[in-house]
Amino acid sequence: MKKFNALIVDNDMASRMRLKQTASSVVEFGAVTLLSTPAEAISALTLSTPIDVVFVSWRLGPDVIRPFIQKAKETSQGQDAAYISVMKSASEGNASVAQVMMDGADGILCEPFSVDQLVEITRLSTKVRGERYESRERAALSLLIPDILKQLDLVAHIKSSGLAPETSLKVLRELCQRVKDRDERSHVIYYQIALNAFENAPVPHFEAKTKNYGGVSSRVKKRMEQKMQRDLSGKV
Repeated sequence: MKKFNALIVDNDMASRMRLKQTASSVVEFGAVTLLSTPAEAISALTLSTPIDVVFVSWRLGPDVIRPFIQKAKETSQGQDAAYISVMKSASEGNASVAQVMMDGADGILCEPFSVDQLVEITRLSTKVRGERYESRERAALSLLIPDILKQLDLVAHIKSSGLAPETSLKVLRELCQRVKDRDERSHVIYYQIALNAFENAPVPHFEAKTKNYGGVSSRVKKRMEQKMQRDLSGKV
């Protein structure tokens, strides 16, 4: 079972200890780290340890919480974490709840809370986190895949003309490496987008021409390849 690694950011020691004790009493939670300031939390979110959920206490104040969540979402671990605002009580008005969500929170946990409430809001918030991750990855890969297709066309055309596409293959490898370096979740999304893109890719707008460049020096061949890339960049 997937366990949630959590950060608790609260400037009141007794309050953050209560939340940790509640979280530690259920199997859904893994490592729970207590921090008293947003600065400490930002530092923790830049480390290699995955963080699934960040609890942010109302005691920090809205003027602190808002910039903290924005900055936290720019860190390596914080960009995909779920942010849960721990509010003073369930009697808070709709305006307060709306403000918390606009501040960047994915969910709200009201004091005093039960174990069941803690687990339920954490599950819901991490689901929101997953949807946010998928949306971002789809947008990024949707921009990358057309570049890969275009480079494949360039390689094919340069080879059909009798040249060795050294520079073009290097660019293609670099583009593909960007996909390879992403995690398994991204690979699943990539396969979905790539399959559709390859099936619907238009026929390249060039005609294959086979020429014999056997007597040309490698330096000249490289120049010819680069010129062909420039000529084709707006046509493929």
